[in-house]
Amino acid sequence: MRRPILLGSSSPRRKELLERAEIPISRIVGPAVNEPPHRDGRPDDYVMELARRKSEWVMQHGAVRPDEIVLTADTIVVLDGEVLGKPADRHEAAAMLRRLRGRSHQVLTACVMRDQKRVEAFVDAVQVRFNRFSDEDIAHYAAGAAPLDKAGAYGAQDWMGLIGIRSIEGSFYTVMGLPIDRVYAVWRRWK
Repeated sequence: MRRPILLGSSSPRRKELLERAEIPISRIVGPAVNEPPHRDGRPDDYVMELARRKSEWVMQHGAVRPDEIVLTADTIVVLDGEVLGKPADRHEAAAMLRRLRGRSHQVLTACVMRDQKRVEAFVDAVQVRFNRFSDEDIAHYAAGAAPLDKAGAYGAQDWMGLIGIRSIEGSFYTVMGLPIDRVYAVWRRWK
């Protein structure tokens, strides 16, 4: 029997991807970690720092069993070198979407997998190109709750992703918040 994942994330999308990949989840622990805004430095270093903070919190507070592999992750959107995190409100969500429409941006997801003896961490980067959707489309999507818990104010699997994404260079699942192919490869190695 393969070792279970202790998922250090309250994201329903990450849970769903693990289940669809048939990776057993022992428990879900939502880390209580502050996510400071990006101020300077490389976006990939920033997103990795966020994932590491979550991992350390789970290791300290999650009563991790020896058979469990802890998995934490964080996702950011980068436009012209600027990190777009989760919007504070619907107004900020609409402003982010106006900036993204008709343009390419990067999505970075950092993952940290660890047990009592080892740590493996990586950042997966994807290039996303958006269509030129209308102000009416933005207002429609921003009026709901969907954009408020997502970096860059959209989910690839949501309505805005369906009408907005023109192309993706890289893993669709990285845009959803978990590069499941890479997670699966590490999980398979750690018997």
